[in-house]
Amino acid sequence: MKQLIAVAPRKAALLDMNTRAVEPHEVKVRIKYASPKHGSELAAFRNEGPHIHEYYDEEWHAFMPRKTQVEGQGNFGHWNLGNQWVGVIVETGSQVRGYAIGDQVCGYGGIREEHIVSAVDNYYLMKMPEGMPWQNAVCFDPAQFALGGIRDSHL
Repeated sequence: MKQLIAVAPRKAALLDMNTRAVEPHEVKVRIKYASPKHGSELAAFRNEGPHIHEYYDEEWHAFMPRKTQVEGQGNFGHWNLGNQWVGVIVETGSQVRGYAIGDQVCGYGGIREEHIVSAVDNYYLMKMPEGMPWQNAVCFDPAQFALGGIRDSHL
């Protein structure tokens, strides 16, 4: 099994991933599609971001230029890139209800060949309606973020 890891600024590699047994409250999902986060994750991957070159000024309520640059936040060599995925359940734990082997689901996590996630009271693991395109699922997070901004702005 492989996963996409940020090994250095602007450099990623497919590396072996550790796997483990599924616990009673979990499901194992074989990933078919995955997507990175285009904003904050991409900035961190480039070792850039608003807090490296700028700081938030409480008085002005705006980002202002820093006099000196700070180091990036990337955890290079260990950081599994990715934000959302779509896959098929291939194994379920004994306590799992409402999910079955063969269900197409989506969730949050890195770009890798499989995920083992909690399937008990986990609202981040979503069963996809039949016929729903995978592209809609991997765009759920950015769409939710954008719609939240519209809601919060009281347009």
